[in-house]
Amino acid sequence: MDPKTHPVISLLKGNHFDCIQDLIDLSYIEIETFVFAIKCFYGQGNRSSFIYFVPSVLEITTEINDSELINFLISDVIRMMNKPRERLIDCFSKLMELGGIVREPKEFCSSGIEMELFLRYVERNDLKIDTEIIKAAAVGRNVEICD
Repeated sequence: MDPKTHPVISLLKGNHFDCIQDLIDLSYIEIETFVFAIKCFYGQGNRSSFIYFVPSVLEITTEINDSELINFLISDVIRMMNKPRERLIDCFSKLMELGGIVREPKEFCSSGIEMELFLRYVERNDLKIDTEIIKAAAVGRNVEICD
């Protein structure tokens, strides 16, 4: 492991993306080190409550070829969908194009994501829909359904 990974993880924990960008711009760390540090961040069980965590990651790079990491990022976007959403919707679209798969379909369905984006995701990923997912989707959109 690159000795620069641990400091980058610490910067991620503090949401210091401006510092990370400066380190990349100064060629102190490479994009690969940054991406590896994000994977380690999630691998250690960390989750960010900072709404701009994923948008900040994607501003620095979209050169992420690790499907597991992309899935963590897209799941974090879904978790944040109840907050100001404009940048999150863009992130969701980028991550979906990179092949991201939401880990919890119920959480995705109840996130209240725009219908067009929801349908595009379902079609792209052949999401299997069962009764529980339909109920979750209805709750997320304030729709009543009959049992």
